[in-house]
Amino acid sequence: MPLAKLSVMICLGIAIADMLSISVSDLILLCSISAILLLSGIYYHFRNRTVSSILMFVTTFCIGILVHTAHAKEFNYNHYSKKENNKVLFVEIKSKKLNKKNIQCTTRVLYSGNTLDSLSKCDGHLLVYFPIEDAYKIKEGIRIILPNNAYKIFENPNPLTFDYKEFLSRKKIYQQAYAYSDQYTIVSQSNLNIFKRIAYKSKNHIQNLLNEYVTDNQNKAIAQAMLLGDRSLVDDDLNAAYSDTGAIHILAVSGLHVGIVGLIILFLLKPFKGFRYSNNITFLIALLAIWLYVFMTGSGPPSIRAAAMYSAFLAAPIVGKYLNPYNTIGTAATAILLYNPNQLFTVSFQFSFIAVLSIIFFFPLLDKMLLSAQLLLTPLSIYYFHKFPLLFFISGMVAVPMAFVILMISIVMTISSCIPFISDVVTPLIAYLLNLALYFLNFSIHWINEFPYTIIDNIWIDKNGLLLSYSALLFLVIGLKIKKAKLVYLFFGILIFLGLIHRHHKIKIWEEASINVYHIYKNNIVEYISNGYRSYLCHNIEKESTERWNCRNYRTKNMVVDTMSIDKRNNIEMKYGLYNIKDKLIIVDPSSELKKYRVRDSIELYIITNDNYELHKTLISKNNVKQIVIDGNVIKNKYRFKKIAEEKNILFHDTADGAYLYKL
Repeated sequence: MPLAKLSVMICLGIAIADMLSISVSDLILLCSISAILLLSGIYYHFRNRTVSSILMFVTTFCIGILVHTAHAKEFNYNHYSKKENNKVLFVEIKSKKLNKKNIQCTTRVLYSGNTLDSLSKCDGHLLVYFPIEDAYKIKEGIRIILPNNAYKIFENPNPLTFDYKEFLSRKKIYQQAYAYSDQYTIVSQSNLNIFKRIAYKSKNHIQNLLNEYVTDNQNKAIAQAMLLGDRSLVDDDLNAAYSDTGAIHILAVSGLHVGIVGLIILFLLKPFKGFRYSNNITFLIALLAIWLYVFMTGSGPPSIRAAAMYSAFLAAPIVGKYLNPYNTIGTAATAILLYNPNQLFTVSFQFSFIAVLSIIFFFPLLDKMLLSAQLLLTPLSIYYFHKFPLLFFISGMVAVPMAFVILMISIVMTISSCIPFISDVVTPLIAYLLNLALYFLNFSIHWINEFPYTIIDNIWIDKNGLLLSYSALLFLVIGLKIKKAKLVYLFFGILIFLGLIHRHHKIKIWEEASINVYHIYKNNIVEYISNGYRSYLCHNIEKESTERWNCRNYRTKNMVVDTMSIDKRNNIEMKYGLYNIKDKLIIVDPSSELKKYRVRDSIELYIITNDNYELHKTLISKNNVKQIVIDGNVIKNKYRFKKIAEEKNILFHDTADGAYLYKL
């Protein structure tokens, strides 16, 4: 398995490079070392295979470092953000996504300059938002001139939340901009190659069919996710149902979808088998169809990996040689990482390749596809999503066959819609079947989600726990491979050790108490956490999903199991917004009644949750306040409050700079 081993070395090189800061001189030195190692490896290939192999592995490791470094923004000297006086940008739209309020487009900046007459060639990607009413004219491939109002990617200041800035940086996107209808000009229409034009036209055609025939919102959301790789219509409740039942994987275009499409294409081409050159023709048509589907759905790492493997599978009978599956995976991974090494750190890349490796190794032992894939995915799934669906095998027995049915019906519907006279009669009938299949799938997932004990939620493991988990699985894999019981026992030993660490961490965390002030724009959450329960001192939130997004991970890490009313806390006294918690006086959301009193002791924290300037000014002036904290709901008078704090020499914290976490 030389290709598989070399791909592992490239991955290690990329991972090491991501942790290091490499200068230009380091890069030149590394290039020289890599060249010497490569030439030495070639020289020793005919003399000493062992030495040659070691040199080639080290060379590949260095190549991984070089590839990652070459793709870093610091070494892209032609990036548009590094050019001065860039008031105008000339961009090409690479992909678009319809949101509820706007159109999100990934663009490539081709030229930039101070004026239209001074444009110079440059490079780089920019995330541009267009008004939703312009959806009809914003298409992939068009070129646009727009003013450069790019600004930095939003960073969520709350602890342990999803890092959107890092997520986009892995796609080489470091800034975003908004293009108003009267501020941009379309210079040229689609400038794509013929293959991409066919892919995008096919995507638009299928989108129009869904808009015409699939009227139910949930059915359309699932169809759009499965067929086009667009999950923008999947609402929070529907996404939670698929996630909690373990069926979320069918909503992301992956190897499952590519494999099903490949099987359907081969089935449809079966009548032509037996004709002259039928094998070659079938291979070409199936290959084109698969890659067309990959480009149509956004060219994600899972679909590219699956398409590469399926292409090798189709080519094997023609060339008369079957590739080792591990080498095929290694080749696909290497190709993706050479194009963009940052893909190594994306969830989709990791899930895709680990799932396939798990199936290849464990399926011969277990003879169960779903369980085989889940074994190696479980630690990674818990690390990213902090939950484990217990009924994934039941939802899988429904979701996977229905995915095949839905894709099959959709392909037939798409083909029938392109045939004159037939489309008017046959296409609506097939669309009716598609609606029934989608309804049955959604109904089944919601029904399974109603079962008791469907999921183990709020599980937290950090990077060390993830490393230990995969170390245990590595011992299990090697133990099963070489049939050594001691290694299998070691696997269980590490799991028990992880459980003991988890128990120790829980006891330690529950002995602590804290007050947390989160930053949520135009909303506020101030909570007291102790003994695994949270109690709201102030809670004014528009959407529950917003609270989950900003607070869930931190609560999960601190093993918060439920909510307890502040009235049930025996150790807390409260009056008019003045709290006594563990002999600490804290003011949160005070009422005007508190102005009648002057507190003798010092106020440890004064948490401002609204713009009532006169009330807060009076209370701060009358009392000895040690620290002021202002949350995301305060916008109008933020700087006036800060000025008061400076005048009275009071510590001041704005949660826009980071959520405030106070240990009691």
